[in-house]
Amino acid sequence: RHVVPPLGRLAMAWLVVQRAGDGAWGAVVGPLLVASILAQIIAWGSKDFLLREFAQRPRTAVSPWCGNLLARAVFLAPALLLMVAVSTAAAEWALWSLWMVARFVATSFDPLVLAERRMVPAVLAEVSAVAAAMGTLLAAPAPLGSTWVLVALAAGSSVRAVVLAAAFVGRLDLPSRLTAHWGSLTGSLPFVLTGLAGTMASKADLWLVAASQADALVGRYHIITNALLALQAT
Repeated sequence: RHVVPPLGRLAMAWLVVQRAGDGAWGAVVGPLLVASILAQIIAWGSKDFLLREFAQRPRTAVSPWCGNLLARAVFLAPALLLMVAVSTAAAEWALWSLWMVARFVATSFDPLVLAERRMVPAVLAEVSAVAAAMGTLLAAPAPLGSTWVLVALAAGSSVRAVVLAAAFVGRLDLPSRLTAHWGSLTGSLPFVLTGLAGTMASKADLWLVAASQADALVGRYHIITNALLALQAT
C-alpha cells in the first residue's frame, strides 16, 4: 500500500516530462508543496487520536470517527482560501480545491483501514488513483500544460476517495446525533506539531529550490527526490 503512492508520483512526473518537458511538472511543484502541508493540517488527529480511541473502545469506534471528521472539517474553508494565493486562475483553484476535499475524505478512512486491517480496499484505492491520474495524462490533448497536470492530480485524489468511501461507508453504523469532537484536535496537538516539523524539515531543500529556481530545474529536482523516496519505499 505504501509503495504505490511514491511510485505513482514518479510515473506521473515521468509521463508529464515526456509529453511536455521538465517545466510543466516543475510549475505544479510549488503549489503542490503548499497543498500537501495544508492537507496534513486538515488530517489533524485522524490517526493519532482515533487509533488510540479504537484500541480503548472498539465497540464505539464510529462515534469518535464522526466527531473527529466534523471537527477537522472547520479547517477546510481556510485551507481552500489559502490555495487562492498559489493559483493563477479560477480553474486552477477549483482543481486544487477538488484535490484537497477528496484528500480530506480519503484520509479520513485511513484509521479505519488500520483498525480493521482492510488492506485490500486500501491498495485498490491507491492503484485506482494512479491509474486515473495516468489515464487522464495519456488522454489529455497536446500540448500538455500545467492545468492538465492538475486535472490528473484531482482525478487521482477523487478516485481514491470514492473507492475508500464505497468500501467503508456501508459498514458504518452512524450515530443518530453527530457532534464535533474538539478534544480529538487538542489531544493530538503534540503529534501534529511533530509531524509538521518533520515534514517541513524533510522538504526544506525542495521548498528552497521551488522558491528560487526556474520551473524546469524544479521539475528535475522533484523527480530525483521522488525517485529516492520510491527507492526507500521498496
